[in-house]
Amino acid sequence: MFWNLVVVLLYYLTQTFLSGLTSGENLLIKEYTWINWLKVFWDGNKIGGDMPINYPLWFVRDLMVVIVISPIVYFCVKHLKIIFVITLGLLWILGIWFTLPGFSITALFFFSYGAYYTINKKNFIRIHNSFPLYSFVLYIIIAICDLLTRQYDWHKYVHSIGILVGLSAIVSFVAYGIAKQKLHPNHFLSNSSFFIYVYHGMPLAFLIKFSVKVLQPQTDAGLIMLYLVCPLITILLGLCIYSVLIKYLPKFTAIITGGR
Repeated sequence: MFWNLVVVLLYYLTQTFLSGLTSGENLLIKEYTWINWLKVFWDGNKIGGDMPINYPLWFVRDLMVVIVISPIVYFCVKHLKIIFVITLGLLWILGIWFTLPGFSITALFFFSYGAYYTINKKNFIRIHNSFPLYSFVLYIIIAICDLLTRQYDWHKYVHSIGILVGLSAIVSFVAYGIAKQKLHPNHFLSNSSFFIYVYHGMPLAFLIKFSVKVLQPQTDAGLIMLYLVCPLITILLGLCIYSVLIKYLPKFTAIITGGR
């Protein structure tokens, strides 16, 4: 509720004082009806949109829906086991699913994938950490293929497979680094991760539009630089804001981050 309303406020300020940076895809806040206010929290008011107005929160929305139907997920995973998870995975990779905001195959597949390990008492990290080097090398190969095949219709399949392999690779890499004491958890960064997640959408979109409008990059190198620098600035700014909030408003910060 809070973070979607924050984005509504930011949109209102942008539409009022910086209208040149708006895309026109979102209805003016001052023209909202009660239905539009409800849509803010579910699928936004963007033309053809299917995400809340604070778009990263599609994941939380879908997670809430999957939790509601978790008894069904439990039953299917318990009795169909890996067959159920593989079926959902294939549907996700192939993009075979109906369009209903809040009930995505992405959320259902990955929730069921995680549930499979818990229900069957399998160690997620140990299994993925059994082939760290192979998964990392394979991910690099798939990532290169991902970049080189964007013009083809079947690129989406390569991209989805890359996500799965990348998940395994990063889990293996981190688990190996911690086991060898080469990586150490940073509690400030882990505690701030949820804040960065819910905060980053609007500032990042604004920063990208502002940078493109001011700098007007004409080369691929310039666009790539903006692609890398804008998220970095957004994250660093978020960390600064979070640091100030936990120092001066710790109770308020705990509320708006769900105590995370």
